[in-house]
Amino acid sequence: MNINIICIGKLKEKYWQDAVNEYLKRMKGYCPMAIIELKEAKLPKNASRADELKVMETEGRQILAKVTDSDFVITLEIEGKMLDSVELSEQINRIFSGGTQTVDLIIGGSLGLSDEVKRRSNYALSFSRMTFPHQMMRVILLEQIYRAFKIINRGRRKRFMAAGKKKTTDSYRAKEERRNKGARVMAIVMIFLMLAFTFLTAGIFLMD
Repeated sequence: MNINIICIGKLKEKYWQDAVNEYLKRMKGYCPMAIIELKEAKLPKNASRADELKVMETEGRQILAKVTDSDFVITLEIEGKMLDSVELSEQINRIFSGGTQTVDLIIGGSLGLSDEVKRRSNYALSFSRMTFPHQMMRVILLEQIYRAFKIINRGRRKRFMAAGKKKTTDSYRAKEERRNKGARVMAIVMIFLMLAFTFLTAGIFLMD
């Protein structure tokens, strides 16, 4: 299982780069993750709506070139579905449990995503109805993915501990049953020996 974050533009400020690297380092214990940075298309001055659409289409082609047919694509869109952290962890867990090997999370450029990218999307995710800087959004997304895997791992650990506890209890019960069975056998043997001794003693007295 792999996660790719496909985004337009590069991080310029060092503090954003440091934050991203920190979460990438933390994710190594859970899932391989890669950041794929694509070139931001240049928008001319006094751009028309047609110019904006052309930029979005150009960036969209770059994005789709990094996506394979078998990938599960999650696009970040204002119009997408908003989830809390637990719901996001459940969604990621369902995706990978269904046999998907690679999940692509896509952050568009300053103008957003092209219609072609939106049509390719398997799931539109929204973090807020508000607009965030794309550099900040990358860090927020990484933090939430990391948090989601912590939640998933915690749930698996609880199930494992519960299974281990049941196994220990079953083992203890089996041992107790064997011990009790052994005690019953010994009791029967002792009773038999006592009866034999009694009959033998009674026989001796009768002979006298």
